[in-house]
Amino acid sequence: MESIFLKLAQYPIVETERLLLRPVTLDDAEEMFDYASDIENTRYTFPTNQSLEETQNNIAQFYLANPLGRWGIELKSNG
Repeated sequence: MESIFLKLAQYPIVETERLLLRPVTLDDAEEMFDYASDIENTRYTFPTNQSLEETQNNIAQFYLANPLGRWGIELKSNG
């Protein structure tokens, strides 16, 4: 049986009519900071980000440390 990691490596982007499921990159930091800095969005999930640099660091530690298993969801209509 083929490994799920091999499948993820072969197909780094999954696309539907409305969405992209893709690896998170540092280019996503500003948009991620927009919601990660709002306590109403983070109250039950993770500590609220206090700066763009903190968000960039979180992306590097969480998403980029394991890029095959941690993707983001992008709405095609507005990125």
